[in-house]
Amino acid sequence: MWRILKLLFGSVFEKSSTKTIIDSRLGKLTCDYTQKDQYFSWRTELTNINKSKAPTAIYIDGDLNGPYAQALDMAKKIIDKTAEITTIVQKELDLKFPDKQLNLSKGYTLDDLSFFYDPEDPEATDFEVEYFSETTEMVSAGFRDNIVVELDLY
Repeated sequence: MWRILKLLFGSVFEKSSTKTIIDSRLGKLTCDYTQKDQYFSWRTELTNINKSKAPTAIYIDGDLNGPYAQALDMAKKIIDKTAEITTIVQKELDLKFPDKQLNLSKGYTLDDLSFFYDPEDPEATDFEVEYFSETTEMVSAGFRDNIVVELDLY
């Protein structure tokens, strides 16, 4: 009976662990994982991206030793260019959803930045940005090599 319960609800009973590293630029990065995990994401929060000082969650692909070096380097470069990224997303919003008249500089905060690593294409720069608003739709933009490849409202 115990085996059946463990098979059905194994993740509920499985012990979760957390690893922490300190990066000189991004601060404390944490990774929550279980022994069965094969994919690892490192997380931190920065409060210096939004004018309102609202926190921006940063997720970076990695392994149990830390974020992948290429993804970490990309994250640092993109974080320095969030104003440019927001301008690019705004232009794409204006083209794809002209009737919505959304303005990322008013009422939106950069809520989330996620950086992905593809071992088959380690030079690729894949990342996603999400903008949150209390009053209107959330905006999500996926980038591949600094070009918007996906733009969604939800």
